[in-house]
Amino acid sequence: MKEYLVSTNAKEAIQASYTIRDADKIEHRIVYNWPLAAFEELATNCILHKRYESPNYIGIYVYSDRITFVNHNRPMPPVTIEAMNSQSSFDNRKYLNPELKDMFFALNLIESYGSGIRRAKEALKSNRSPKMEFLPNNDYDDYTMAVIYINEEFAEISKDEKKIIESDKKPIKADKKPIKADKSR
Repeated sequence: MKEYLVSTNAKEAIQASYTIRDADKIEHRIVYNWPLAAFEELATNCILHKRYESPNYIGIYVYSDRITFVNHNRPMPPVTIEAMNSQSSFDNRKYLNPELKDMFFALNLIESYGSGIRRAKEALKSNRSPKMEFLPNNDYDDYTMAVIYINEEFAEISKDEKKIIESDKKPIKADKKPIKADKSR
């Protein structure tokens, strides 16, 4: 139920889209700022892979150009940050919270084990979004951060739309010359 609320809130408050109709094609396509499936998978991963003995929180931060998902612990070996950046599936995966994993599976909040990153990467690719990035790029910081970036086409359309809206707000300058009546009629 909690995941449903997070997902619903993300869809209503964060996700936006444009419908693109190319001049030479009959069909249209929808471009999202961030695909909801990527958000759902990464939010679920934050919950499943948190070290709950730690008082640190799970952080999901929404910026104009990216969303970051922060867990204040590293992945459990053999999974590494480097592997999360280069691979899509993790068959040999260990869980900090096996009971939570089993509960999420029983509630159909996850479909299979070790597939969240793959699903998030697929959703981003399908949306033509930039590749997701996992940080930090070192071995000593004790956190894991997943960063998904806004779809570049969506960002460009948004920027153009804002310019149009701003230009519509400018007052129209009237010509100071009076209009002469046509007396030839």
